[in-house]
Order: sequence, then structure tokens, then C-alpha cells
Amino acid sequence: MLKNLAKTILFSLLLTLFVLPETLRAQNITTSHGVSLFGPLLYEPDFKHFAYVNPNAPRGGTIVRDIPPFDSINRYITLGTPPAFADLFIAETLMVESADEPNSAYGLIAETIRYPADYSWVEFTIRDVARWNDGRPLTVDDVIYSFELIRDHAAPSFQVFVSDVEKAERIGRNTVRFTFRSAGNRSNMYNIATQVPVFAKHYWETRDFSQPTTTISVQSTPYTVARVDVGNSIILRRDPNYWGRDLPVNIGRHNFDEIRMDVFRDANIAYEAFMAGRVDVREETTPTRWRTGYRTDAVTRGFIQRSENVVRGPLWFVGIGTNGRQPQFRDVQTREALTYAFDWEWTNRNIFHGMYERSNSYFANTELAHQGVPQGREFEFLEPFRSQLDPRVFTQPFSPPNTGGTQQGLRNNLRRATEMLEQAGWRSVNGRLMRDGRPFTINFMLQGPAD
Repeated sequence: MLKNLAKTILFSLLLTLFVLPETLRAQNITTSHGVSLFGPLLYEPDFKHFAYVNPNAPRGGTIVRDIPPFDSINRYITLGTPPAFADLFIAETLMVESADEPNSAYGLIAETIRYPADYSWVEFTIRDVARWNDGRPLTVDDVIYSFELIRDHAAPSFQVFVSDVEKAERIGRNTVRFTFRSAGNRSNMYNIATQVPVFAKHYWETRDFSQPTTTISVQSTPYTVARVDVGNSIILRRDPNYWGRDLPVNIGRHNFDEIRMDVFRDANIAYEAFMAGRVDVREETTPTRWRTGYRTDAVTRGFIQRSENVVRGPLWFVGIGTNGRQPQFRDVQTREALTYAFDWEWTNRNIFHGMYERSNSYFANTELAHQGVPQGREFEFLEPFRSQLDPRVFTQPFSPPNTGGTQQGLRNNLRRATEMLEQAGWRSVNGRLMRDGRPFTINFMLQGPAD
């Protein structure tokens, strides 16, 4: 009987060894040092550092930045206003995005990523060397606990990154698996890799994560918080014992010994502080100031150096968005009429010194940008919704209204806007645009005085 039992066990083991590789091959499992949403990775597994860094950059010194007001340093919750650049010192992610390729990331806390062809789950192998700044190891338990914190207590803007996760579980000593409710969505694993922070379980399990705080003393980041003075400044110091300083994704980065972030309540005052030498670096986003605000002796003599770079890849854009929940903006004709009434060419030339370019896509400057009319797989995707879409989607390449920079062009566009407003039910009554007895009103909401 024991002999038969031994044979049965041996047969089962042989069957397992035979079937498992076939199962893995059928699932087409990928194990990699990085992950990309679009196409192959730029950097090979043995890459030494990102191409855009100087691996021999000198270390030391202090840099002073300006930031808007803050009252909490926990940027992952709804309550409180976190400071800018908080990702430097609050929490790291499993992988870190590279700056010279679209939506691609490489191992930071995670040494490798593993996933099947249908993206129904993803596994991360945690590095043995990963440590918190109190010396304790960073483990799979920390990763699972962090997922639960984000799922249950974070702001909706972070909860969305884990909304499709069915469960997170330990697989072996140092591997964590996230299983998704739906398969086929590659962005699920990318979001887990790059957007979900990892917190120290032994620190946060005795604290209320959902409440604002100005004290987070256990981190795994290259900088630690030396001082928080709400309303005035934050001082960060580079951690000489930072566990990840020699990783390829960190070589050439995090070189300042100290980063001081001074609070300025007004963007114009922050500009004056920079010109007076109280702030070391400034990212100028106001075209008028870029053209006229730096004609000073400090620039001429080289004390202030200006740099204007060409962005290769996805672009930030500035625009005026309409709130579709307001009744006056719900119909398409009204919204399109407003685009005809807006003289972008005049505005760009006279207000923005011709520095802006008009975008016709949310994905401008990438291969995902709108081009021509739908063809191929794009057409196949849109065809079932033809009855719900504007017929022009299938016949005309999209281009925003253009005045050509002339008065006649503006008049033509205003006539077209008037026709569209009338089609939407708007009428001019004693010089006021009215519909259903109510005037057309627009409330403009700005983010700050500089706008």
C-alpha cells in the first residue's frame, strides 16, 4: 500500500512538472525589468542609468524652490492641501517612469514585473535591499497594506488606480500579486506599478491615514523631512543611507544635499523673489513674462540663465473647459458656437506673444494624436456608434475654428456662431442672449492670480 501511495505521489509530481510549463506557455507569461503601455522598452535589462542624466553629476549644496501654500504633507487624501514636489519625500512606487519615452517604467522597489498576455493579474518581486529609513526591511506586507490604504482611505483621484483590483496577495517570500476583476486592460498593471505609493505598515497602522498631517517620519525616499513650517517652508535633506541610491533608475539623480521649498501665496511675488535671488530656479509658464519680464541686468550679465527646451513627447495644454452639468452648456451646438466666437489667433498674437500652438488633440505631439478621418481599427471601433456620433467624425478631419487672424475671418466665425446658437434655441432679446426666459451666463473660474 505504501509502495502504491509512493507511486501515486511520484506520478502526481511528474504530472505537475509536465503540465505547469505547458500552462505557463499557454498563458504567455512575461517577466521583465520594466513595463510599457505602448511598444517595446527603450532601456535593456542591463542599462546603467537613464540617458538624460549625468551619472557623474557632483553632489552637495542647497537648492531653493518656491511653492504655493500647504497645510498637510499627505498628498494622497482628500483633506488638506499638500505641497508641490511632495513625491520627493512622502512615498515611492514599485516602479519609476522614465522621462524620455511615453508611459514606460522601470524597477524601483520592485525588481521585476510579471504578467500574462491577458493582463488579468500582475506580480511584482520586491527587492531584498529595499529599506525604510528606520532600517527595517520593506516587504510584501507593506505593499499589500498600502494597497488597502489607498483603496479604503485615499482621495478618489488615487482610488481610481486600484478600482479594478479584486485582491492583493503574497506569492512566495518576496512577491505580491494583484488580481484584476476584468482582463485585457494593460493600464491596470501600469497604474499599480507607477501610481500606487508604498507606505510603512509599522508606522501607519497606529495612525489615521485619512487625516492631514505635517509629520511623516518613516519613508523609503531619497530625501527625508528635516523641518516643516506650515505657511513658510519645508526643508528636505538627502538621506546618505538611502537604500536605492545605486539603482540604475536613480544614478545621476537626487544630487542636492538639501532642498528648501519656500511658500509664496502669490505667483507674482514668487517671481519677484526669484529676481531678487531668494529662489534658485523658476519654471516660467506665463508667455508675457517670458518675453518681457527677464530684460534685466542680471540676465545680461549671466547671473540668471534662461533655457527654452523643445518637448519631445506628450504636452501639457492650457484651455477653457465648459462644465457640461450646467444647463447652458449641455447641448453640442452651444459649446461649438463658443469655439467659433473665440478668436484664438488674435489672442495668441496679442496676449501670448505668439508662443502658443493650437492643439487639435488631447494627445498632441504623440503617435496617438488625431489624424485625418477614422480608418482601420479606429473605424471598426467607432462604426457601431455611428448613430450616436456627429456625422463629421467619419467624413472630416477635426480642426478647431480659425479666423485666419483677420477681421473678416472673425466676422465669418461670429455669423456661424450666431446660427448655431439659434439652432440651440438661443435668441437675442433686448441685447441679451436668452433661452427659456433665462440669460446666457458664464462664470470663469481661475486657479490663481497669474491666470
